[in-house]
Amino acid sequence: MDITKQVNELIDITTRLADLLKRENQALRNHDTQEANALLSEKNSLTEVYEEHVEAVMSHSEHLNKLEPKLKESLSTIGEKAKNLIEENAVLLRAAIVANERVMEMVAEALSQARKKITTYSKDGTLGTAPHREPVQTPAMTVDQTL
Repeated sequence: MDITKQVNELIDITTRLADLLKRENQALRNHDTQEANALLSEKNSLTEVYEEHVEAVMSHSEHLNKLEPKLKESLSTIGEKAKNLIEENAVLLRAAIVANERVMEMVAEALSQARKKITTYSKDGTLGTAPHREPVQTPAMTVDQTL
Protein backbone atom coordinates (compact mmCIF):
# COMPACT_ATOMS: atom_id res chain seq x y z
CA MET A 1 0.00 0.00 0.00
CA ASP A 2 1.09 3.54 -0.70
CA ILE A 3 2.50 5.27 2.42
CA THR A 4 1.06 8.63 1.31
CA LYS A 5 -2.43 7.14 1.17
CA GLN A 6 -1.95 5.51 4.59
CA VAL A 7 -0.77 8.79 6.12
CA ASN A 8 -3.69 10.70 4.59
CA GLU A 9 -6.10 8.13 6.04
CA LEU A 10 -4.38 8.46 9.43
CA ILE A 11 -4.69 12.25 9.27
CA ASP A 12 -8.39 11.91 8.43
CA ILE A 13 -9.17 9.50 11.26
CA THR A 14 -7.07 11.52 13.72
CA THR A 15 -8.96 14.67 12.75
CA ARG A 16 -12.29 12.90 13.32
CA LEU A 17 -11.09 11.58 16.68
CA ALA A 18 -9.84 15.03 17.72
CA ASP A 19 -13.20 16.60 16.83
CA LEU A 20 -15.03 13.97 18.86
CA LEU A 21 -12.69 14.46 21.83
CA LYS A 22 -13.34 18.22 21.68
CA ARG A 23 -17.08 17.57 21.90
CA GLU A 24 -16.66 15.05 24.72
CA ASN A 25 -14.34 17.32 26.68
CA GLN A 26 -16.84 20.16 26.36
CA ALA A 27 -19.63 17.87 27.56
CA LEU A 28 -17.51 16.78 30.54
CA ARG A 29 -16.69 20.41 31.42
CA ASN A 30 -20.42 21.19 31.29
CA HIS A 31 -21.26 18.10 33.37
CA ASP A 32 -23.43 16.89 30.48
CA THR A 33 -23.19 13.15 31.13
CA GLN A 34 -25.94 12.40 28.63
CA GLU A 35 -23.92 13.95 25.79
CA ALA A 36 -20.67 12.34 26.98
CA ASN A 37 -22.34 8.92 27.14
CA ALA A 38 -23.84 9.42 23.68
CA LEU A 39 -20.33 9.91 22.25
CA LEU A 40 -18.84 6.85 23.95
CA SER A 41 -19.66 4.26 21.28
CA GLU A 42 -18.33 6.44 18.48
CA LYS A 43 -15.24 7.25 20.52
CA ASN A 44 -14.50 3.56 21.05
CA SER A 45 -14.94 2.82 17.35
CA LEU A 46 -12.76 5.75 16.24
CA THR A 47 -10.09 4.80 18.76
CA GLU A 48 -9.92 1.26 17.37
CA VAL A 49 -9.67 2.52 13.79
CA TYR A 50 -7.07 5.09 14.85
CA GLU A 51 -4.91 2.41 16.48
CA GLU A 52 -5.17 0.22 13.36
CA HIS A 53 -4.08 3.13 11.15
CA VAL A 54 -1.16 3.99 13.42
CA GLU A 55 0.00 0.36 13.30
CA ALA A 56 -0.33 0.30 9.51
CA VAL A 57 1.71 3.48 9.10
CA MET A 58 4.32 2.38 11.63
CA SER A 59 4.72 -0.96 9.85
CA HIS A 60 6.08 1.07 6.92
CA SER A 61 7.97 3.63 8.99
CA GLU A 62 11.02 3.32 6.76
CA HIS A 63 9.00 5.07 4.03
CA LEU A 64 7.98 8.03 6.20
CA ASN A 65 11.11 9.92 5.19
CA LYS A 66 9.86 9.94 1.60
CA LEU A 67 6.71 11.90 2.48
CA GLU A 68 6.21 15.45 1.31
CA PRO A 69 7.21 17.94 4.03
CA LYS A 70 3.69 19.43 4.00
CA LEU A 71 2.14 16.00 4.67
CA LYS A 72 4.66 15.31 7.47
CA GLU A 73 3.78 18.65 9.01
CA SER A 74 0.03 17.94 8.78
CA LEU A 75 0.52 14.55 10.45
CA SER A 76 2.65 16.08 13.19
CA THR A 77 0.20 18.93 13.81
CA ILE A 78 -2.90 16.74 14.06
CA GLY A 79 -0.99 14.19 16.13
CA GLU A 80 0.02 16.85 18.66
CA LYS A 81 -3.54 18.21 18.77
CA ALA A 82 -4.96 14.72 19.37
CA LYS A 83 -2.35 14.02 22.06
CA ASN A 84 -3.32 17.20 23.94
CA LEU A 85 -7.03 16.42 23.65
CA ILE A 86 -6.47 12.85 24.87
CA GLU A 87 -4.56 14.14 27.90
CA GLU A 88 -7.29 16.68 28.65
CA ASN A 89 -9.92 13.98 28.21
CA ALA A 90 -8.16 11.74 30.73
CA VAL A 91 -8.05 14.55 33.30
CA LEU A 92 -11.72 15.42 32.77
CA LEU A 93 -12.79 11.77 32.98
CA ARG A 94 -10.85 11.27 36.22
CA ALA A 95 -12.46 14.41 37.65
CA ALA A 96 -15.92 13.18 36.65
CA ILE A 97 -15.27 9.78 38.24
CA VAL A 98 -14.06 11.37 41.49
CA ALA A 99 -17.07 13.71 41.54
CA ASN A 100 -19.48 10.81 40.99
CA GLU A 101 -17.80 8.80 43.74
CA ARG A 102 -18.16 11.75 46.14
CA VAL A 103 -21.84 12.13 45.27
CA MET A 104 -22.40 8.41 45.90
CA GLU A 105 -20.57 8.64 49.25
CA MET A 106 -22.73 11.62 50.24
CA VAL A 107 -25.91 9.76 49.28
CA ALA A 108 -24.78 6.68 51.22
CA GLU A 109 -23.95 8.82 54.26
CA ALA A 110 -27.30 10.63 54.08
CA LEU A 111 -29.12 7.32 53.89
CA SER A 112 -27.11 5.99 56.80
CA GLN A 113 -27.92 9.08 58.89
CA ALA A 114 -31.60 8.88 57.98
CA ARG A 115 -31.68 5.22 58.90
CA LYS A 116 -30.25 5.98 62.34
CA LYS A 117 -33.10 8.41 62.98
CA ILE A 118 -35.90 5.96 62.21
CA THR A 119 -38.51 6.04 64.94
CA THR A 120 -39.12 2.68 66.59
CA TYR A 121 -41.15 1.33 69.47
CA SER A 122 -39.43 1.05 72.83
CA LYS A 123 -39.78 -1.89 75.27
CA ASP A 124 -42.66 -0.19 77.05
CA GLY A 125 -44.62 0.37 73.82
CA THR A 126 -43.93 4.08 73.44
CA LEU A 127 -42.37 5.65 70.37
CA GLY A 128 -38.64 6.20 70.62
CA THR A 129 -35.89 7.38 68.37
CA ALA A 130 -33.03 5.31 69.72
CA PRO A 131 -30.69 4.40 66.92
CA HIS A 132 -30.15 0.71 66.26
CA ARG A 133 -31.94 -0.83 69.21
CA GLU A 134 -30.89 -4.29 70.10
CA PRO A 135 -33.50 -6.84 69.10
CA VAL A 136 -35.78 -7.87 71.92
CA GLN A 137 -35.22 -11.44 73.01
CA THR A 138 -38.53 -13.27 73.02
CA PRO A 139 -38.92 -16.58 74.75
CA ALA A 140 -39.28 -19.65 72.62
CA MET A 141 -42.85 -20.86 72.50
CA THR A 142 -44.58 -23.86 71.04
CA VAL A 143 -48.28 -24.60 70.73
CA ASP A 144 -49.61 -28.03 71.61
CA GLN A 145 -52.04 -28.88 68.83
CA THR A 146 -53.04 -32.35 70.02
CA LEU A 147 -56.49 -31.31 71.23
